[in-house]
Amino acid sequence: SLNNSEKNGTEHHRSNRLGDKIHSLMPKHSNLGVLKLKLAKLILPLLLLIIISPHANADSTPYCKPRNEAMNVLTDVVFVRPIGIAGMLAGGALFVGLSPLTALANIPEPHNAFDRVGELLIGVPYAYTFVRPLGYFSTTCS
Repeated sequence: SLNNSEKNGTEHHRSNRLGDKIHSLMPKHSNLGVLKLKLAKLILPLLLLIIISPHANADSTPYCKPRNEAMNVLTDVVFVRPIGIAGMLAGGALFVGLSPLTALANIPEPHNAFDRVGELLIGVPYAYTFVRPLGYFSTTCS
């Protein structure tokens, strides 16, 4: 018969082995926090653009004459243009990353896949950021 100290030692040893097994099943380095941070850095500016754009469009008349021009210009300079620049840079990175697939899509006629992808990923954000007049949020104003 074992005394209490020997029983406790055996049970403690068994629980350590169980704890080691559970610990070995868990990932050594969790990248979940890093992934959440990267996702937040990508999503937050896009959400800000989505929130700001409808509000800014509501302030303009059909003739592209904004009612609150000073606020529109401030919003454009502080929030929308930097997000447009970030979108253009992200589009450029996507363009480079998708270039092997774009090359495959460029094989059949009319051989304009690079033009179309470049216009979509880089040209549209460029026009919205640099060509559009300051304070005008509609793409039809020029």
